[in-house]
Amino acid sequence: FHNSTLFTDTQNGLFQHRLIHQITVSASSTQDVTDALSRTVSALQEKRQKDRIAIYLANQSNQLILQTEAGFGSNDLVVPSYEMGVGVVGKAAAERHSILIRDTLNESANDTVTLRTRSALATPIIFANQLIGILYSENSEPAAFHDDDAEIFASLANTLGAIISNA
Repeated sequence: FHNSTLFTDTQNGLFQHRLIHQITVSASSTQDVTDALSRTVSALQEKRQKDRIAIYLANQSNQLILQTEAGFGSNDLVVPSYEMGVGVVGKAAAERHSILIRDTLNESANDTVTLRTRSALATPIIFANQLIGILYSENSEPAAFHDDDAEIFASLANTLGAIISNA
């Protein structure tokens, strides 16, 4: 039993490492920020097929503006912008730390990006102590995200922060 658990944990760790590597290589292989963000969202959504992924970037007016998204259906009404501190996206930006919602029915998850969201993960993109934006993922199933997902998203957000700032 212990060996099978160890094997599963090792496989999950390798998957996460490969995911971060693949997305980092893809996003950093272009000079265009819009293209890098699109590649990141597409690659993440391809690996996490049930997730809906979005990137919001902060503007000078303390708003978070949707830049790119993948996995949202034509019936999803995607929120195009957030004020700082409002909703899951705005709260993660204002507090500058990830917000992991395991089940919107059991947690105070006001204003997720779509109405059918049951779990969500909002991760700030920060570079040189400056908020750049939010990497956001949601799923219609409860408990779709775990602490290791938050770690992966934090690593990706750090990489995105450097890519965006150096473009």
